[in-house]
Amino acid sequence: MGNMTANQRLAGHIKACEQQMSCVYARTAAEAKQIERRVAAGSLEAVMPGLYARPEYWFELKFRQRYLHRVRALAQKHPDWTFCSYTAAVIYGLSVSHANLTHIHIAVAPAQSTTPGSQVVRHRYVRQTRATQMDIAVTDIDQTITDCLVDASFVEGLIIADSAFHEQLLSKEHLVETVDKLGLNRRGVVTARSVARCADGLSESGGESKARALMIERGWQTPELQIELFDPVEPGRPATRRERPTRHRQQQLLQQVAQTESPQVGR
Repeated sequence: MGNMTANQRLAGHIKACEQQMSCVYARTAAEAKQIERRVAAGSLEAVMPGLYARPEYWFELKFRQRYLHRVRALAQKHPDWTFCSYTAAVIYGLSVSHANLTHIHIAVAPAQSTTPGSQVVRHRYVRQTRATQMDIAVTDIDQTITDCLVDASFVEGLIIADSAFHEQLLSKEHLVETVDKLGLNRRGVVTARSVARCADGLSESGGESKARALMIERGWQTPELQIELFDPVEPGRPATRRERPTRHRQQQLLQQVAQTESPQVGR
């Protein structure tokens, strides 16, 4: 190791970061200068202030993967950080609308500055919870869900709550109680309470949740989820698969809801 050149060490670091599904970050001032030279040469690109990736590697990643790469790198650079809100929700494996993932959210103490960085939003907590998920420090699930629901729209909130129920991270009764307790006197708590009441863990995708949320907002009759089908050859015998919308059908539902103004077209 001692005989390795600086370029070899950096190459090893880049490879290790990719194996860990993390962005590249400088560990020393000298390494920062090396990275800058590689950015100028085009072999690395800046994907966030202080975070980098090889262009060909970054191109292959999907939106959520890119977001988690940034989070993992920041968690390694700042082990004292606790991630919260939508960032913590993604770390817990919940479905979160891309519109809510434009920034990284971290929790800070009341005395700390909340001046936003270019892509980091700091949230003050009087009582800060801390849990660990994927070896990353996050606010506990109750705080995380409540923070998301009081900030999100009804549609975006239902996507998150549905996935929390689907992953069995908490029950409906617990969520209703948690929102009442942690959301008390907070802006957005009325919407959060509506989400908690309407959430359903039988929804199996963000698209399915979004379509249902839009129907609820417009007062349409909502479809039953995951209806059990029976074998027509052997009546009374449950079929091996349960009915759920295909991706194409989800897109049809979303387009229908978006384009149709009349609440009479319910089914």
